Amino acid sequence: MRTENGKRIEYLDLAKGLCIILVVFYHAKGILAREYWFDPFLASFRMPLYFFLSGLFFRDYGGFKRFFTKKTNRLLVPFLAFYLLTSVLLPNVMHRLWGIEFGTVMGLPSLWAFIWPGVFPNIPIWFLWSLFLMNLLFWWIHRAANGKSGSQSKPYAVWILIMACLICGFVGHESLAIKGFDVAYVLGALASMPFFCVGYLFSSYNGLPILNNLNKATAFPIFCLLLGICFTCSMYLSSANVEVTYLLKLISGTTGALMIVTLARMIVRIPFISYIGRYSIILLLTHGVLTRVLAPLCHSLASTLNTDAAILIVTLLILLSQLIIIPLARRYFPHITAQKPLFPES
Repeated sequence: MRTENGKRIEYLDLAKGLCIILVVFYHAKGILAREYWFDPFLASFRMPLYFFLSGLFFRDYGGFKRFFTKKTNRLLVPFLAFYLLTSVLLPNVMHRLWGIEFGTVMGLPSLWAFIWPGVFPNIPIWFLWSLFLMNLLFWWIHRAANGKSGSQSKPYAVWILIMACLICGFVGHESLAIKGFDVAYVLGALASMPFFCVGYLFSSYNGLPILNNLNKATAFPIFCLLLGICFTCSMYLSSANVEVTYLLKLISGTTGALMIVTLARMIVRIPFISYIGRYSIILLLTHGVLTRVLAPLCHSLASTLNTDAAILIVTLLILLSQLIIIPLARRYFPHITAQKPLFPES
């Protein structure tokens, strides 16, 4: 995100970097099915943070055609390109030539495996598809609430927006809890709508200027308060069957997202983490493949060292690989990694 004078807001790059590191760590420890006591805490805000940060960047763009084109370039094109390459073409070739098993749908059905059954080799890229659906739905809700112009002129528009997103979130959350499966990640997109909405409202109603003006002495107690609320809610959720699950998830996810953004505001910039944050979509697109490639090494390290060291090493290798992958992607594959538009946006 940039300010009005065109300068990047550096701490948002750092926040995105911290977010994608949590995602990579989650998938790295999944190789060994390792669980930690703090998993419920991280899980409570890991994906809500991603949707919150995405909501910060929402713009109406004056009309659906331009909006749809922009989101197609930035979300749908990367998703489809990497889905076809890393979840259809490459796995089927490797399966046919060398008999390598991926534990997912092979052959012609792999073309629509992301719709049903929702399992495919490069699973992390589901986020882009889900975010694409979410953006389309949010655009229509936003336009319906604010009228044909899309401007926030109606005094009740924000409440319509909030209520609609809360209803979407509740329907998605409860449907997932009842059905246990998600066709085309539609329910997941619905369940995460409130976090996207909070990000949008934070950006639209002076949240960023307020955050920009905070000094460390003021930001630190705010960070501690948000940390305490998020941690308490997440631990309570993991310890018992509660009747206010949805409400607690909203609170822990929202406070966790704000906690990371506040932490990033205090630090502002950590060169490598800010770098991968700026190009986090490239890491999102590629780390699923890297995780599969490094899985044998992870198992080997776990047997010679220990599980925690193996997960840490694999996580670092995936992150450091981006020093090579990001420049190559930007130079040779900019249109399918959301660095340049494939379709004209004007």
